[in-house]
Amino acid sequence: MSYVAIPTSTEPSYPRPPYVEFDSDITSEQPKPKTFAVPRKPVFSATVQEREPTPTSQPPPPGWPEHPQILGRRGPFAVWLPLRLWDIVLALCPIAFLILAVFALALDFQPISDYGDTVVEATRLGPTVFPIIFAAISSRFFRNLARWKAEQRRGIGLAALEQILGSQSFAGTFERAFFLRTNLAMAVVTLMVWAMSPIGGQSSSRLLYTEMHVDSESMTLFYPNITEGDSWVSSASGLDDAEAILSTIYSASLLTSPAMKGALTDMWERPKIPKWDLSRTYQTDSDGWRDIDQQALLDGKDDYSALVGLKMQGFTTEDGVSYDVTVESSYIDFTCSLMADTVTKNDTTKIVDAKRLNVTILFDKVTPMTERQAPLTGVFEIPGNVTFFDWKDAAGTEPLTLLLAVRSWDEEKLLQAVSYFTCPATPVIVETQLSCGPNPSTICSAKRQRRLHTNEPFGVVWPPNLWTVSMVNTIKSWQRASIVIDHDTASATELYFAGDTVLFLHKSVSNWTNTDMTVFSRRMTTAFNTLWQSTLDPFNATTAPLKVLLSNNPEAAATAPNPSVSSSSASSVALPFDTLNQTLLGDPLRGIVPAAATKSKATEVYRANRWWIGLLIASTIILEALAVASATFEFITLAPDVLGYASSMVRDNVFVPQQQTGSALHGTERSRLLKDLRVQIADVWPDRDVGYVAFTTVGSRPRWTPLSRHRVYK
Repeated sequence: MSYVAIPTSTEPSYPRPPYVEFDSDITSEQPKPKTFAVPRKPVFSATVQEREPTPTSQPPPPGWPEHPQILGRRGPFAVWLPLRLWDIVLALCPIAFLILAVFALALDFQPISDYGDTVVEATRLGPTVFPIIFAAISSRFFRNLARWKAEQRRGIGLAALEQILGSQSFAGTFERAFFLRTNLAMAVVTLMVWAMSPIGGQSSSRLLYTEMHVDSESMTLFYPNITEGDSWVSSASGLDDAEAILSTIYSASLLTSPAMKGALTDMWERPKIPKWDLSRTYQTDSDGWRDIDQQALLDGKDDYSALVGLKMQGFTTEDGVSYDVTVESSYIDFTCSLMADTVTKNDTTKIVDAKRLNVTILFDKVTPMTERQAPLTGVFEIPGNVTFFDWKDAAGTEPLTLLLAVRSWDEEKLLQAVSYFTCPATPVIVETQLSCGPNPSTICSAKRQRRLHTNEPFGVVWPPNLWTVSMVNTIKSWQRASIVIDHDTASATELYFAGDTVLFLHKSVSNWTNTDMTVFSRRMTTAFNTLWQSTLDPFNATTAPLKVLLSNNPEAAATAPNPSVSSSSASSVALPFDTLNQTLLGDPLRGIVPAAATKSKATEVYRANRWWIGLLIASTIILEALAVASATFEFITLAPDVLGYASSMVRDNVFVPQQQTGSALHGTERSRLLKDLRVQIADVWPDRDVGYVAFTTVGSRPRWTPLSRHRVYK
C-alpha cells in the first residue's frame, strides 16, 4: 500500500506540510513549490512513485561506489572480515566472567594461596571491565535489533524505533522512556536489560571473601593425675631427696608478683586449675559445668587450687594449632577458724597437749648455727580416734581436720607465741576444660569446670596417695620450705596467710586476732596444695619438655601406647616421654594418664559467595544471549546500518546534493567517505518571512543567516 500524491491547481487552504517537494534547483532564490494535497483516503496503486535524490555535479569522493552494490557485505573483504571478527570477540568476552565464576567456586574452602590471590585481583577488575563489555554488546544489540526490525515487512513504529535506538546506555534508555512515554513494556524491558550492567559489575567483585575455617580432629594428650601419682614425700628418704627442689618450687611460686599469681599459667607455662569455692553457689548448666571468670582470676578476686599447674604433654609440632581437652584433678579445701591466739610457750600444753601437736619447733631454732626456725607446724586429725585406713575403709562421713599452729607475737608480754587454727579438710575433685593455643599451641588455660563426686563421703573422695606418711611428711616439707633465719621476722608463708601482696618485706611476726579467716582459709588452701602438688613430680616440673619428637626416641616409638601414632606421622607427633628419667606413659610414680582431646587448626580460607556468583552467572548469560543475538541480527539483516548515524541525515536529503549511488553504504562507511563534507543545521529560507530549518551542507545557499529566537519557522 502506498500514498499517491494528487496534484491540484490551487493552493490548499491549510499550511503546506513539511514534506513538500521543491524543484531540483534548490539553490535558486525563488523556488517554485509543487503543491500536493493529502488524499482523504488511501489510493491503492500497483506502482511506486520514484524520486531521485538531488543530484550534484561534483565528482564523487575517493572510494565512493560508482556502480550498484549487493547488500549484505560491508565493502571489501579487508573491511568486512574485521567486523565479523569483532562480533566473535564480543560474543566470547562474557565467557571470561563465567570462567571467573567457576574459578571462584573452585576456591571455596581453599587455603590462601598466590593463585587464589590472583583470582581475587581479577574479581576486583569486574566493576570496571563488565560495564564496558556490557555497553559494547548491548548498544550493538539494540542497534542491530532496530535495523532488523525496520527491514521486516510490517516495519516498526517510529516511537518504538526511537526507544530502541536510544537504548545505548541506562541513562539514555531512561531518558527515551521518560520523554516518549509511548511503549511502557519496551521501556521496562530495556531498562531491566541495562540494570544487569551494574549488577554484573558489582557481583564480579564480591565473588570471594576470606574467613577463618577450623579443621578439627580427635587425638590424645597426657597429663599427671594428682590423685594417682606417687608423692616423693611418701617416704623419709624421698623427703630428704626432694627437699631442695620442693623448697625452690614452693618459694618461687609464693614470691611471684600478684599478677603472676593471678595468671592463667604458672611460671613454667603450665595451666593452673581454678578453685571450686565451696562457700559459693555457681550458675551451672544441666551437666554441672560453670564458666570460669578468667578476669576475676587475673584480678586476684578468685583463687587457684594451687600456684603450680598441670604439665600437659603430647602436643604436635605444628604451629597455629589449638587443643580442647578435659582433665581431672583434686585438691584439699580448708575452712579454718582461730582456735587460740598468742599462746606463749609455757601455756601451749594447756591448749593442745604435746602428744597431740608438739609446737616446740616453733620456738627452738632448727640449726643454731644458721638460726633457722620453722614458722608453722600441724597435724591431720582423724575423727573417731581410728586409724586413717580404718576411716577411709569405713567411708568416713566426717572430714579430717588439720590442726595448724603458726607463730605469733604477744604484744603485752612481748614474747613469742603460737596461734592455733582448726581447719576441716574437704577433698574436692574437679573436671576442668582446658583450651590450649593457638599461639603458642602449648599454652593452656581453664575455660569451664564442674565438681565431681559431690555426694560421696569424705573417705571415698580422699586422694589415695595422700595417706598417713604423706600427710606427715607434707607438713615437714612445708616447714622446711617456709623456714626463716630470724625468729622475729615473719616468713613469706605467714605474710601470705595474712593477706599481704608483697611477701619479701622484712616484717615482724604479729598476732592473728584481727585476721580475716576467709582470706586465711583461701590462701592456706592454695599454699598447702601448691606444696602437695609439687611433691608428685618435682624433678620434672621445669625440665620435661612439652614437645618431644617421637622420631628422636626410636625405643619409645616402638612401645608407644598411643594407637593413633603411626610411622607416617612419627615425625610430627610427640609422646609424653621424659628425657630426664627415660620413662613413658604407665610409670606409676608419675601417674600420667591420657585425656581425649580435640585438635583444631584455624586456617584462613577463601569462601565463595554463592548468591553473588549466581547474580554474575545470570547477568553474564543475559549478556552472552545479547551478544549472540546481536551477531545473528548482524548476519541475517541485509539493510545497511544507517540508523543512528549523522551521515544518515544527508542521504535522501533534498537540501544536500548527493551522488546517484551509495544507498547501500553503512553509516560509518558514508561518514568515512564524506569526511570532508561540512554540514550544518540552518535556515534554508533566509529571504522569506517564514524560515525553514533543515540539515544542509555549508555553502549550499548564497546567503546564510543564523537561527534566531525572533524569527518563526515553518
